[in-house]
Amino acid sequence: MERMREVELLVIGAGPAGLGAAIEASRYGVKVLLVDDKDKPGGQLFKQIHKFFGSKEHLAGTRGFDIGLHLLKEADSQGVEISLQTKVLGTMDKDVISLLVKEREMKLLKAKRIVLATGGIEKALSFPGWNLPGVMSAGAAQTLINIERVLPGERILMVGSGNVGLIISYQLLQAGADVVGIVEAGSSITGYLVHAGKVMRAGVPIYTSHTIKEARGGKSVEEVVITALDRRWNPIKGIEKTFSADTVCISVGLNPNGQLASLAGCEFKFFPELGGFLPLHDDNMESTKKGIYIAGDLSGIEEANSALDEGRLAGISVAASLGYIDSNRFAKLKEDYWDRLNKLRGGPFGHKRSIAKKKILLSSQQKEMRYQEIDCIELEENTKLKNYKSIPSLKEFQEFPGYPSLSRIKKGAVACIECIQEIPCDPCVAACPFKAININPYITDLPYLDENKCKGCGVCIASCPGQAIFVLNYNYSSEKAAISFPYEYLPYPKIGGKAVGVNRKGEPVAEVKIVKVDKRANFDKTAVITIACDKKYINQIRSIERIKDDA
Repeated sequence: MERMREVELLVIGAGPAGLGAAIEASRYGVKVLLVDDKDKPGGQLFKQIHKFFGSKEHLAGTRGFDIGLHLLKEADSQGVEISLQTKVLGTMDKDVISLLVKEREMKLLKAKRIVLATGGIEKALSFPGWNLPGVMSAGAAQTLINIERVLPGERILMVGSGNVGLIISYQLLQAGADVVGIVEAGSSITGYLVHAGKVMRAGVPIYTSHTIKEARGGKSVEEVVITALDRRWNPIKGIEKTFSADTVCISVGLNPNGQLASLAGCEFKFFPELGGFLPLHDDNMESTKKGIYIAGDLSGIEEANSALDEGRLAGISVAASLGYIDSNRFAKLKEDYWDRLNKLRGGPFGHKRSIAKKKILLSSQQKEMRYQEIDCIELEENTKLKNYKSIPSLKEFQEFPGYPSLSRIKKGAVACIECIQEIPCDPCVAACPFKAININPYITDLPYLDENKCKGCGVCIASCPGQAIFVLNYNYSSEKAAISFPYEYLPYPKIGGKAVGVNRKGEPVAEVKIVKVDKRANFDKTAVITIACDKKYINQIRSIERIKDDA
């Protein structure tokens, strides 16, 4: 064992939060050691092949693994020292930290400050047959397809309709699997409706008020039984469905990984809106244990953008505490990061997390609040989330500000934005060269289409991370309309070929002709397919049945 080393800042966990903390602290002169038990930095980012939501500051519209590469490049440019395959065993006497490197070398060090960015842990779900080979967490399936390039199964049932379950279901489809269904115990879809829309257009049914009853099989999963639930969450006898399936993926949420924070003596409190028990922190992200800061999913389960910004906030807080940033500069930086976090937590999806974070700061007896001064009850009333059991009707879509009027549709090509939930995202605004799309004043406001400015160019289609923008051209020809939509499956359809046009629920509508396949480089692997169909289907068809081979 080498002699004890001393560092200014030890960051534990090299995911978005840890990288954010290390980068910002290093930017202002702090000597940082970033450790992670994996053999590659980046945390979950390199499993994320989808385009991220958020704002320009969060690289919205960029795929997760590209954001990971960007952060690693930034960390390298700031001189962050990274030690991989390094486990933190805990703290010893006099705040000495013990590390195990590559399972064979023990190291001891002292750190003036510590940032814990240890992430979250997937929750498990037990049911008859849960221990059969083929039952796994959704995160494990995502690792297999996006890191190891191994398909976990051919016919897969997903349990849980949160964003993780919906996104990974979509990625399993992209990898070539069939997702036989998504099961949700709640009475409505819990993730973003745009994510649900992607999988439903691909023909995947979502069963709300249902749960898995059992998995059956000999040496591995062969079939799965689900059952309906009543309002008290009790199984309804006689209402069961049996699927032929070889894989069950469990996506029922995450818990903050608070083991090291607990060993360090941080005070915990239970916040169900943020995943369970988590360490309290102040508005500098400092825990109740002086000198130990927390960020990311450890401070509450949220999106990667929030984790990154919390990490950056923790990084500048450490730098200020060590004298690298003067008080005036720090106050301005801190205000900017809290403003970004507030915006990400705005709207109905974020309001419960926002309230919980406010309670955390109140628990830390903060005199200065960084949240908008708004009463919690008023916030509850003004940001109620409308629940959807399935994809809304055409009439419902037409009531929202992104859907063009019938008179405008009949004039010629025009964008149609079917994003009807207030989620933190705005790449479509920057993508439009005619400034026809606006999201004001907050990033969680609904997109508004100025149909008179829109030229129907279609650039916005590929920019939308939720794949919720289409272009409708009623006047494609005297008899046919054209519909353009995003498509991320291989192989692509062939120009001039025939396909089956499907509606928003993936139901067949009519045979259509492929008239264009736009794969330009700046669309970043989101092809824009244009089909010709009878004019009467212009408000119905939104995609085509997946083409599974070149035959």
